[in-house]
Amino acid sequence: MPPILKPFLLSALFILVTGCAKKSSGPVNTLENLQGSWKSGCISMTETIGTQVINASATDSLTFSSNGMIETVSGYSDTACSQPLATVTATYSSVVVGDNDPNVSGATELTVVVGSIQITPLAAAEITALLTEGCASNWSIGVSQDVTGTSSCGMEAAGTSLYQIFSLDTSASILSIGGSLAAVLNGPDFHDQAGNSPSALPTSLMLQTYARSP
Repeated sequence: MPPILKPFLLSALFILVTGCAKKSSGPVNTLENLQGSWKSGCISMTETIGTQVINASATDSLTFSSNGMIETVSGYSDTACSQPLATVTATYSSVVVGDNDPNVSGATELTVVVGSIQITPLAAAEITALLTEGCASNWSIGVSQDVTGTSSCGMEAAGTSLYQIFSLDTSASILSIGGSLAAVLNGPDFHDQAGNSPSALPTSLMLQTYARSP
């Protein structure tokens, strides 16, 4: 190789190596990496139907975009996610990725703003439970009802900020969100685990994870 070409070759190799290093060592917990759809597995939990507590299950699906998020929690009256009970669909009008959480290693703060929340009962037992709790009225199986800001249903008003933490694995294909193991028994989802102020962030990541879905 002519000596005059060696400095150019070395410079090119330096740029290539440092460029690759920067790419691989960049932050994983970004809004760009969050975008897309995520789904949990079937999660065993307990559900109160009227005065009866039953062993039930649920799945949680999250879809992130650059300016919002949709969450769909599907509840089932058995432990195998085969007998539909109800769905809760929450739409968030804003998603902001914040700083690394100082209390949970590998986690990053996430703020969303409530847009709307809807419940769709899929079984008569769920309608009975909703009416017993005083959560709205005039329920019908398979018909959604907007319960945004309905205190009797335990739902926040539109414009309310919720505070969460999240962590992605190094390949950005597995998502973990904040919450406590005990809370999984009655609300294994993003919404129920979120705090209502920055000081009320979850203090750990839940054991359940979400896989990226097509």
